[in-house]
Amino acid sequence: MAKDLDSMRVQEVAAFFSESEKPYNAWLHWSATMSCNLKCSYCFVNTKKPGLDDVIDIDKVVVSLDSLDKAFKISFTGGEPFLIKNFVDLCTRLSKNHYLEIVTNLVTGDVEGFSEKINSGRVERITASFHLEELEKHNLLDVYIDNFLLLKKKGFSIICLCVAFPPFAKQVEKYKALLKEKGITLFFTHFIGEFDGKKYPGAYNDKELRVFGLTRQDFNKHMSKGMLCNAGFNVGVVNEGGEVFPCDAVRPSLGSLFSGFKFKDSLIIQVIIMVVRDQHSI
Repeated sequence: MAKDLDSMRVQEVAAFFSESEKPYNAWLHWSATMSCNLKCSYCFVNTKKPGLDDVIDIDKVVVSLDSLDKAFKISFTGGEPFLIKNFVDLCTRLSKNHYLEIVTNLVTGDVEGFSEKINSGRVERITASFHLEELEKHNLLDVYIDNFLLLKKKGFSIICLCVAFPPFAKQVEKYKALLKEKGITLFFTHFIGEFDGKKYPGAYNDKELRVFGLTRQDFNKHMSKGMLCNAGFNVGVVNEGGEVFPCDAVRPSLGSLFSGFKFKDSLIIQVIIMVVRDQHSI
């Protein structure tokens, strides 16, 4: 469909993406591991228990990225990226030439080592997922708070984000107050899935939206059907095995992060109605 677009418009949009005001001009969203140390009731990702195979071949990743002559933002999610045995070493190497973003539950792995070895200026944001059920169940609330405050003190841009799972509505004020005492602001993102026979986020009532601080407009932020899209042009998603795709819903593969991949030369027109990528990311 892209070939039917006005060629000048394609060139203009391509130039826009290439000349962004950001310090990077390409982005990879990497689900680097499906291992997770928590088991949240609202998670729709098929996570697994941490294993011995959670190690990344750092040299291969660096060679692959360097061959493209781009500055990347690499967004780590999963699963839980800090379960990767050499995650801090991976971030250390990648942050020399690229920029990082991390979604983590913040209660496992070498967070302290990360705070000491990584330049906070190379990390665009850390989303510290606040999984209140699991934190209480495993007595990890203090660990979460300590790690959050450590990273904040070290100068990292960090946000505390919780899934607005409907049963949590009654506890929102309790946890907002508890975290506020520690200097942490609690934010919410919408739940995507089915609960009590209702499909969310559409099933939120007005009271729930007020409690969680959400609006119905938030649910439309991924609407993109018919619009020009840079998926595969300078953006890609990477699965646990390292295979790179334009996005979760667009195939075929662009190659491998471990053996080399190549972006496409043109933009596409988005043909899907909605892409939701972030439920498991928090």
